[in-house]
Amino acid sequence: LIVVVAFQVPPVVGISIIVVTSCPGGTWSNWFVALFNGDLPLSVAMTAVSTIIGVFALPINVMLLVHLVYDADVVGLHMWKAMIFAVCLVVLAISLGLLLSKCLNDREMRNRSMYCGHVIGVV
Repeated sequence: LIVVVAFQVPPVVGISIIVVTSCPGGTWSNWFVALFNGDLPLSVAMTAVSTIIGVFALPINVMLLVHLVYDADVVGLHMWKAMIFAVCLVVLAISLGLLLSKCLNDREMRNRSMYCGHVIGVV
């Protein structure tokens, strides 16, 4: 918010900065937990909870901050649809991952999946 106000960026750039900095982080958290052999299911579950809470908190936070900075309602209805779609996609991916993890209780398969995830994460 300080950067947006200090540099007086245009609304398109300012809203993007506000959205990115308001989003709950979880992707890097999950990757680091997997990389250092932490409790990955707990991390994924916490990311899911923070994402679900973000469904309600992010739009409210963005609208309040945008109104505070720009004194106008520059956020349209189409942003709500995009945010709801993105959250549904994330919840679906997390649910599928947790289900596969539970169904595929093979240690070798998990090790291969972890290795592929680490390689993709580094690349």
